[in-house]
Amino acid sequence: NYEIIIADNGSDNPHMQDLYQRFAKKLGDRFHVEEIDIPFNFSRINNLAAQKASGRYLLFLNDDASILTDDALEQLLGYFQRPDVGVVGPKQLFIDGTVEHAGIVVGGSRVVTPLFRHMDAESQGYLDRAVVAQNVSAVTGDCMMLRRSAYEEVGGFSEEFTLFYADVDFCLKVRNAGYYTVFTPHVLLSHLHSVSRMRIRSKEISIRRRKEAALLQSAWPSIFVEGDAFYNPNLNPDSSYFAMKRGKPRG
Repeated sequence: NYEIIIADNGSDNPHMQDLYQRFAKKLGDRFHVEEIDIPFNFSRINNLAAQKASGRYLLFLNDDASILTDDALEQLLGYFQRPDVGVVGPKQLFIDGTVEHAGIVVGGSRVVTPLFRHMDAESQGYLDRAVVAQNVSAVTGDCMMLRRSAYEEVGGFSEEFTLFYADVDFCLKVRNAGYYTVFTPHVLLSHLHSVSRMRIRSKEISIRRRKEAALLQSAWPSIFVEGDAFYNPNLNPDSSYFAMKRGKPRG
């Protein structure tokens, strides 16, 4: 009971049309290709694709990501049995099998910090947090499942975020509307990362990252002052490994 919508933003891969034809033959009217001919804007592309979807839940998945868990859809959907869950994201791995993201901390000098980065995928981490489902401030947009009603309630992705932090901003908007974001270690995702346009190194991209980081900080100043609600205030928000913060502990 699912449909697949490809948001094609000017793909020049000669094999894509063959792939589309194979999927169309297999899935029929459950498979659609949306040609989105605009300058790359992560948020805008996702919003346009979402308009074409008919389901009550939306799964956004990057083109350079592979789901490794056979029952991933069922696992992700399970958390939505709670009416206060708005977003669910998996444990995301680099291609060498180490962790890329296991939830995201918002705040600190790094703006956002992925938890347990470069740790072994099987490591339990700080207080078993790498292997236990939990509420977090954000998960990555490389793979996130959303409750459609929550998505519409907050107006989708903010299109001012064209390349960076749209996923984090979205999770914060959903939390502000009264829903939780859940990280689950029971779904694994492998992310090529090196072929993603998000990793292109250039001065222009660096400037855009800084601008959109400033935009996130200005949109959510209280988090950067008070700290992440799902992270101990005595720990360093710039640490992926729950290191102690220097200075006087907070009660």
